[in-house]
Amino acid sequence: MKQHLVGFLFALSPLLLSGCDDTSVPEEPEVSVCPEPVVWEITLTTDWTDRTEGIAVPDSYTVVIDDNQSLNYTAPTNPLPLLSEGTYPMLVYNTAEKITVSGTTATVATAGDTVDSTPGWFFASTPEIVVADRDSSITVAVQQQIRQLTIELTVTEGDATRITGTTATLSGIANTLDIATNTHSGSGLKISPAFVRIDNKLIATARLIGITTEAQVLTLTIALDNGTSQQVTSDISNTMAGFNANKLTPLFLSADLTITTSVVTPPVTPPTEPETPITPPTEPETPVTPPTEPETPVTPPTEPETPVTPPTEPEPPVTPPTEPEPPVTPPTEPEPPVTPPTEPEPPVTPPTEPEPPAEPVISESDFSATINNWQTGAGRIIEVK
Repeated sequence: MKQHLVGFLFALSPLLLSGCDDTSVPEEPEVSVCPEPVVWEITLTTDWTDRTEGIAVPDSYTVVIDDNQSLNYTAPTNPLPLLSEGTYPMLVYNTAEKITVSGTTATVATAGDTVDSTPGWFFASTPEIVVADRDSSITVAVQQQIRQLTIELTVTEGDATRITGTTATLSGIANTLDIATNTHSGSGLKISPAFVRIDNKLIATARLIGITTEAQVLTLTIALDNGTSQQVTSDISNTMAGFNANKLTPLFLSADLTITTSVVTPPVTPPTEPETPITPPTEPETPVTPPTEPETPVTPPTEPETPVTPPTEPEPPVTPPTEPEPPVTPPTEPEPPVTPPTEPEPPVTPPTEPEPPAEPVISESDFSATINNWQTGAGRIIEVK
């Protein structure tokens, strides 16, 4: 049986070989089928719980995935674009006033060497998304990156009402933050906190993205109501140590401010008695004597001529001459008595009012101020304008 089967196949083989070329069917090329990419849906939830009491949750925020997709959201929970398996860096932050973001670096507005002390409340985090073989969700805690600083100086010596104005600077301030590495930087920068006087206190509030390793020195210039001013400095580096570590709690710093003035009063000279003016002696008036009637001159009697009588006529008896009566002189007015000149009385000078005492004079060299007894504590959010 085996032999018959072998013989049959041998006889049939020429026929099979002779007709192969004419009856062959071309083979179809193999099609390579690539599997579809596997992508997964990731749901992102932002957590804004860790923020200072009194600060509102931002109205919107930005999500940057792998530095090439930028998404804007308003709701706390949102689906992200489909992602394949892998690890993706992500940046979540809100838009805040006076702060710009480039890459993972946030920068506060700065003019010259002065950093703006009133930026908006800025939140940011840089988590990673790990996409595995299934849909998943991720929750990101967005961190507060701005901290409030309040400085309160209490005038414990001196008159606080004499303060008419202040200017201040605080050095060692950062104006940039690398959100990914939590690195604060800036060189030779400061802020200019604006102090206001409330009763016997000077209070200033600022918002900072952080401080640097440089010293934090407060320089305060105080102006008084007499036009003088005094500058006082205080190194508060120790009290601000750790400022960048806990930005949720406002930092409250307080200290005593003493204002010392040396009053210089001019010496008071007692009033002098006014000198009596010397009046030159007046010439005594010559008494006026009324004119006297001139005396009538006495004329001696003339001898009467003897009349010539004719001889026939008897001579008349000779009458002896009568003595003429002396002229009557009218009585003269008696001369008034001569009154000796009287010494003139000195003029009466009214008493002069004593001059008021001179006002105290304070010069800049007599004015000094010191800040001491620094204390730290937790503050509350104060609206900064």
